[in-house]
Amino acid sequence: MLNYYNKVYLIFFKVYKQEAYVLAAQQTQDIAAFEQNVNALSMEANDALAKLDTMSAYEGDKDLIVAVKKAIEFYKNEAENEFPKVSDFYIKKDNFEKANEIMESKKKKDRTQEDVDKFNKAVSEYNEAVNSFNETNETLNKKRSDMLDEWNKSVESFYKSHS
Repeated sequence: MLNYYNKVYLIFFKVYKQEAYVLAAQQTQDIAAFEQNVNALSMEANDALAKLDTMSAYEGDKDLIVAVKKAIEFYKNEAENEFPKVSDFYIKKDNFEKANEIMESKKKKDRTQEDVDKFNKAVSEYNEAVNSFNETNETLNKKRSDMLDEWNKSVESFYKSHS
């Protein structure tokens, strides 16, 4: 039983750890590392799902496989659908900061309408991106917490059923 669990857990852990690298890069605002680790997370999740598809149930019990697949599908969705919203935030933030530098580098009388329009557009896009970024992070944190709770309950149930 423990060998079976360890095989399943190793599949889970590789993806779990890869997500930790993504979150660490996000925390330090290292966009290149963030993007690289998001791509790696997607690949790890796809590899994990492929491995899980080849695993058989333990003594007819598929619950652990079902639980880990749900967890891996969360990570896959996060990498492929949610983290791009985070990337978009950093792009909009960079655009805003550049537009702000341009505005601050010019005297009021030297600013053109084009400069003002570009700045206003960058401000608007950045504000929208901030809202999306906050909403995405809040949602992901909740879903991540729920997923990990479910995974842990499944592991506990597996141990109780087979020990």
